[in-house]
Amino acid sequence: MELARAFRALSDITRLRIVQVLRTGPRCVGDLQRILGVSQVQVSKHLALLREAELVTCHTHRQQRIYTLESEPGPAIGPVLQAVDQVALLEPQLRRDRERASALRPIPVPKAHVLQESETSLPSRLL
Repeated sequence: MELARAFRALSDITRLRIVQVLRTGPRCVGDLQRILGVSQVQVSKHLALLREAELVTCHTHRQQRIYTLESEPGPAIGPVLQAVDQVALLEPQLRRDRERASALRPIPVPKAHVLQESETSLPSRLL
């Protein structure tokens, strides 16, 4: 099931392009729009499918949603993504997308925020 879902997600050229751009680092939807030249709606739709297939993860930084490739995609998916990377080197459009992405300033990825005990309790004025 996991492998079939990944192949379905990677069966579209726009989603392949997104995966290749995310290989260069975390990106917001606006960056993906500029690099790929497609609408925000299209980018969001494709990102939702990639998230559903567990190929992409998302977190919020300030007021932006930042997308990254799944760091541990699973034993069946890892080799598939490596094969996609090898083939991408032969595809001019995918190569250009990676070059454009590499030229953009990287988005800083904050360390995971760990709640302190004081953050988990209610302020005294609310008690």
